[in-house]
Amino acid sequence: MALSMEQVAARVQSLRYRNHERDARNLDVLAVRKGKIAEVYPDFFPDGVDANVVANFIDIVARDLSEVMAPLPAVNCSAANAVNDRARNFADKRTRIAANYFQHSDLAVQMYSGADWYITFGFVPFIIELDEESKLPRIRVENPVGAYPEFDRYGRCVAFAKRYMMTLGELVTQFPEYDSMLLGPQGYRQD
Repeated sequence: MALSMEQVAARVQSLRYRNHERDARNLDVLAVRKGKIAEVYPDFFPDGVDANVVANFIDIVARDLSEVMAPLPAVNCSAANAVNDRARNFADKRTRIAANYFQHSDLAVQMYSGADWYITFGFVPFIIELDEESKLPRIRVENPVGAYPEFDRYGRCVAFAKRYMMTLGELVTQFPEYDSMLLGPQGYRQD
């Protein structure tokens, strides 16, 4: 059953409220990574200690760790019956399919940002959606700032909301399939 716009907005507000402490913490961490550690922790540094050196060190360590984590693991589907040629061929085909999904999504490049976000914020959402043009699934690594997943009791994601900070034009460019919802029935008009 589809939700109305009001129901979606209420659910997103609920998710934002439940995660407001995490959002505040994420903003502090983001400020530290941008070199503004003295603004976040003004009383932490004694006189004579350069807060910028500490902030730069934190940023360098996070970038180095993310570069170590970023490379994708090898995809290898195994056959239940390794003796049977048919089973081995089927497993090889599944391996090539999975590797093609990763390559089509340009996941190797995205993982550098994803690993950095994981180290910085403690989680990183992966969005899997159908690419209509190529008729393949596409995997996107999404920035966790402003991301609100909701899980059921079994740990399955049942809802996901994302808050974007961009202009309406940028939003329509990112999500052209929703342009009529974003721009309204008459489209964008400048009167």
